[in-house]
Amino acid sequence: MDKLEYLQKHYPNTNNKILAKHLGISEQSVRRLASKYNIRKSKEYMKKQYELLLKAKEAKYLSTIPDLHPTNYQLNIIIGSILGDGNLS
Repeated sequence: MDKLEYLQKHYPNTNNKILAKHLGISEQSVRRLASKYNIRKSKEYMKKQYELLLKAKEAKYLSTIPDLHPTNYQLNIIIGSILGDGNLS
């Protein structure tokens, strides 16, 4: 099986890094060959990659949120400022 046949069979559902390693070429060359012969990733593969990206973005965002433990006094200040009553008790 030559490179083109392998690419046509596996490109739609396989990571480019894996294809590049198997074919012994760069990822850029894999993309260039696929583009040249109008080979596209499948919709299912693209949807899966999109979901993985969203999960990674969410995990990164959540990791930046500090773990806060306000005291009762601080909670009263927050609630008083939200209610707008000026009460700190």
